Amino acid sequence: MYAFSGDCIDFNSGRPLGIVSAWPGPAFVINQYGQVEITFINNLTGKHMFTIEKNLDYMYDGPIDFDNFIPLAVHIHGMANPPKYDGPPEAWYTKFGLHGKDYATFSNP
Repeated sequence: MYAFSGDCIDFNSGRPLGIVSAWPGPAFVINQYGQVEITFINNLTGKHMFTIEKNLDYMYDGPIDFDNFIPLAVHIHGMANPPKYDGPPEAWYTKFGLHGKDYATFSNP
């Protein structure tokens, strides 16, 4: 099973929270109209645990090593996000810099 894990910092106090691991993912409790900045890093390597359909029209056009290919697209529930930043299937990315045609970040729209 894949899970989320990483260093977390309390935004208000700047206090480090240490490594937080969770499945399906962490919960962010904020005041109404608060802001959250999240950075997801895909560090998954190796062969995917499920069979990947290699002929989908939105797959990367370049060569993919399917023995070392675990794409990630993150969707967040309960937050108001522009759709292009909220984990559509074509927004996948890998540890090695490969990404789908709809991949976007706030720093790379």
